[in-house]
Amino acid sequence: MDDDYEGSPMWANDILMDLMEGGPQEALQMIVMILERDLSKKRFEMLAAGPLEDLLKSSGEVVIDQIEKEATQNPKFATLLGGVWKSEIKDEVWNRVQKARDQNGWD
Repeated sequence: MDDDYEGSPMWANDILMDLMEGGPQEALQMIVMILERDLSKKRFEMLAAGPLEDLLKSSGEVVIDQIEKEATQNPKFATLLGGVWKSEIKDEVWNRVQKARDQNGWD
């Protein structure tokens, strides 16, 4: 991803739409792979509020087990979950997200 694209607030959502073609599990895998990069604070925030939040809205019940597992094994992912807002995420999924996430640094 080039730096010019970072300025666009839609970069993360564009990526998610492409990933969702492969299914929610593949989208989650790609989010985790993106997270492994040395992301700027802005990109980190956009990854949480964009692709991850949208994935939870559209397919949360499909990927929530994997998300909980990843959050327990990967503190950076748990922190990424801390940047997700409930918005249209189903209550059952949101309750599990709240237990798995780390909100430190999002205050």
